[in-house]
Amino acid sequence: MPRLTIFEEKDFRGRSRVIAGNLGIENMDSVFGGAQSLRFRSACWSPTLVLFSRPGFKGRFHIYRGNMNFSDLQNLFFGCDVGSLISSGKRLSRRKIRQFRKTGQLPSHYRLITLSETFSGSGNK
Repeated sequence: MPRLTIFEEKDFRGRSRVIAGNLGIENMDSVFGGAQSLRFRSACWSPTLVLFSRPGFKGRFHIYRGNMNFSDLQNLFFGCDVGSLISSGKRLSRRKIRQFRKTGQLPSHYRLITLSETFSGSGNK
């Protein structure tokens, strides 16, 4: 199962939240008002992390395979913040990712995290 640790500040500092499972965060601004760094871990054979330039799984995207650390999320899209993301324990094809981007819909077995789900409370740190 994939696991995201999302940090309030750059360089893995400040409050943090751990979220596990196959999921999509629809708007990264819902996490601490804009998450600044993250760690992606999975014991699965080919986990996938997809970062989108806009909320709602829209805009340009980058695909990452395997365990990853991002100490600064602000410059991944040429100075723009990460708008949304998908975390998966299995390999996601470009075709499947484009389908997510087109529809804004995740498969039923993925957890969708929206603005209504609060992240602004006390963190795990």
